Amino acid sequence: HTKHAVEVCEYALNAPFTFIDSYSSGFSNTGEGFQWESNTFTAASVNGIAFAQTYIDVEFADNTYPASAISDPVDVINLAMLPNPIPIGTHQGSAISFLDSGTYHYVRFNVSAISITPVGVMTDTDGDGLSDGDEASLGTDPNDPDTDNDGLNDGDELAAGANPLDPDTDGDGDPDGTDPNPLTFDDADADGLSDVMEASLGTNPNIADTDNDGLLDGTEVDPATGTDPLNPDTDGDGVNDGDEVSNGTNPNNSDTDGDGVGDAADPLPSEPGVTSGYVEDQARLLGSTALDFSLSVIDAKNVNAASGRRNAISNRLTAVANAVAAGDYQDAVDQLTSLLQKIDGDQKQRDWMVLSAEQDMLFAEITLLVELIELGLQ
Repeated sequence: HTKHAVEVCEYALNAPFTFIDSYSSGFSNTGEGFQWESNTFTAASVNGIAFAQTYIDVEFADNTYPASAISDPVDVINLAMLPNPIPIGTHQGSAISFLDSGTYHYVRFNVSAISITPVGVMTDTDGDGLSDGDEASLGTDPNDPDTDNDGLNDGDELAAGANPLDPDTDGDGDPDGTDPNPLTFDDADADGLSDVMEASLGTNPNIADTDNDGLLDGTEVDPATGTDPLNPDTDGDGVNDGDEVSNGTNPNNSDTDGDGVGDAADPLPSEPGVTSGYVEDQARLLGSTALDFSLSVIDAKNVNAASGRRNAISNRLTAVANAVAAGDYQDAVDQLTSLLQKIDGDQKQRDWMVLSAEQDMLFAEITLLVELIELGLQ
């Protein structure tokens, strides 16, 4: 006999037992209950559970009872015709008392166990396959067949091993009601993102590294990384995200060390400052770039004067590169500072360049070279 939940009260009996039904039998017994030998059990409730609010199962020790237990052998009933245990319901005895020529009879028989169960344990108000009592224990709603609104009723979820209080038991983004594998995190390419999540992100659920940057899609969307799984170079610094992670630079910051030199060009991208070779090369590159400036951006009286000033700018930058190469950093700073005064846009004295994109670029690059030298070269 399968017993009910913890609310069940069970009585194991070996003595002859009489079940009395005062609702229908018409006997003179006072009170409704169980009676055996000289002891009478007529309480109105068991452990606070009123009889009127209980279902009762009687489990027989055998499936027959002796003819001497009833007044007329013709009325002997073979209990094999009845379920065992027999559910009596809220009218205790109605299933085993019987009418004979206008008179109700009761039977005596041996009982192995009696279970008294609250109505709530047997009732399933919302028809989800779980009794109200079980729902109370689980924390689900006895009036809502699908407590977590995932498309799968509470009883089916419990039977499948899913959580009726969690609409997505396996956390893969697919509600249990539509997920063919509600207990399995569906991730075809094993990149740490479920197939459903990849569909929402636009990544390829069959390719672990959609943008081919050396990082799994799941790693990229992890807040600890925070890169774009659809962009191999999230910060646009010319170094792909996977290489930045491997190198120890920040794939979300184009200048990890904040020294003004982007990670792709910086010889020391993880620490502020650069090498002397970098400054030397940049000074020579700027000198070469200046020679390509249009004469229209040079502030001079005529073409010949403009050409001369353009050459002077280039030569000054070459001299800076030579000073750095020689280790004379102070001379390099002095020459750069002097050049800045000639292209700073200050109207107090005539500049060598007119206000232009070229002037802005050259001023910014020379200013950076000064800052890098003063920061300390390695």
